[in-house]
Amino acid sequence: MNSIKQEGMYGHILIVLLIVTAALGVYLLPLFIAGIQLFAFRFLLAVTLLLLPWLSPDLSWRRLWAPRFYFLLGVIWLTWGVIGFLWTPDTADGARELIAVGTGFLIGFIFLTLKAYTDNGVLAIGWGWSAAFLATSLIALWEVVTGHHLPSYYTLHLPSYATPDITSTFGNPNNYGAFLVLAYPFLWLSYWLTRKTFWRWLPYLFILSTPVFLLLSASRLSMTGYLLQVLALGFVSLLHPRKHIVTLLTLVISVVLIGVVASNPTLKINKKIDVARKEVQINDNNKDSLSEPSKSTDAKEKESSKIDSGGATKSEPAKKIENKEPPAQRISAIQARINLTRNGIWMIGTTWGRGVGPGGFEYFHIHRLVPLPTNGIPNPHNFFIEIASQYGILVICLFFSWYVSLFYIAFKKRFTKTGLVLIMALLGYIPVAASNSSYIPQQINWVFLASVMILASHLIALDPRSKDA
Repeated sequence: MNSIKQEGMYGHILIVLLIVTAALGVYLLPLFIAGIQLFAFRFLLAVTLLLLPWLSPDLSWRRLWAPRFYFLLGVIWLTWGVIGFLWTPDTADGARELIAVGTGFLIGFIFLTLKAYTDNGVLAIGWGWSAAFLATSLIALWEVVTGHHLPSYYTLHLPSYATPDITSTFGNPNNYGAFLVLAYPFLWLSYWLTRKTFWRWLPYLFILSTPVFLLLSASRLSMTGYLLQVLALGFVSLLHPRKHIVTLLTLVISVVLIGVVASNPTLKINKKIDVARKEVQINDNNKDSLSEPSKSTDAKEKESSKIDSGGATKSEPAKKIENKEPPAQRISAIQARINLTRNGIWMIGTTWGRGVGPGGFEYFHIHRLVPLPTNGIPNPHNFFIEIASQYGILVICLFFSWYVSLFYIAFKKRFTKTGLVLIMALLGYIPVAASNSSYIPQQINWVFLASVMILASHLIALDPRSKDA
């Protein structure tokens, strides 16, 4: 790969390591100290903060409006979250969630301060995601060959259902599928920006293997995000086909691979699509037999599983409160997802737009304080609903404004490689933001948001007119 210049080299190596350890999560150097879950990513984050003054920190990014907008969002988000303690039903969970939010924005600060928005810094971002892809795909290959999985709530409680799945280090197949979509644009970034042919072949092989891993993960929303990315890449490439012959050929090969692998009728994603089609067609009263395996509501209350800010699974006992809602009824998996979204919208309305407070979404579902049943599933399964239902209209509107501003930057620079990567990343994120059970506590989610912010900052830094006077 390109040799990273001595200036900022150690900072860029740390960026790569932070992305890799974020992807490996709690499975790399796990350690409990005083009831706190620690692992490699958290250790490295702390070490990086301590070393920051000696790594030639750069604060010139403050003149760029994209990161300033990002941190304005962070300040308002955290401030409103703290105010939300006045009405949140669970202050302990709320505190853990706000720590995750604060840590997430801290990742962005560290990336910027380590000069990630420079040419070599953007290359480090690309190779960080490529290295993370390599590490997690090796574990996924081990799962395919052996049929074994790393321990997680999903694999431990649904062994027969989970056996054919691949989860890598992400706990369940949907989370792994989401990671593949988040990583995919950065694989192209590594391929395009790396000069030496030998090193370019690595991310290129990862690009070709992505659709295969996605099909094996059986994540429908992740496949949708991937197809959006492929369409965007193909459309821009077709505008200048002679310049993008390799890219177009690669996309054709990827489509062929999808067709070959997907033609297997025993592949789980085909079964899930068939089930989904039937669920849409049949009457609600007949959906019970077609829904995916799920624990009962009472079991979920007793053993509510969620992911903390590092991806660790924890359990919390059910809290006895007066239950005025009727017993939960079994519904289809698709209807449960829809009801989670409708319940989140109900939370926004019933609080007049202020949100139920940090950590409140799961509490409301665990204790059946919501109007619609969800098969006992307490997690929002939608990052945007997760934000809006807990932190209200103010925070979600700011987040959408920031996100749209990134689209604006990317569209202006759509014929540059970095601009195209940013478009692909932003498009793919929209569907996969609804595939994971809960995104706020996931460090890889915050690494992704920091990475797209870095790409936008890089594009702005290339245009002197975009800098503040």
